[in-house]
Amino acid sequence: MKALEILIDALGLRPGATREEIDGGLFPLLSASDSAHEVAVSQERHREVVGLVLGSLLNDANRRQAYTDEYLDFDAGKPVMRRLT
Repeated sequence: MKALEILIDALGLRPGATREEIDGGLFPLLSASDSAHEVAVSQERHREVVGLVLGSLLNDANRRQAYTDEYLDFDAGKPVMRRLT
């Protein structure tokens, strides 16, 4: 959610946030999580987590194609599968 907040805030000024801005916003949260779980803070691990978050947002697993999701809707009382892209 924090990554999306950073991206949305940046959209008011320019086309998006930089990797550095996302790192800067997420690293304190990741460090706090490390401390809460008594794990040593690791910037290398934090960079990896940020990479995974960004990869998910950019849909890297599907070569950055548009997300699609099927859902059940009703048309005149009858169930119809629809696709949202």
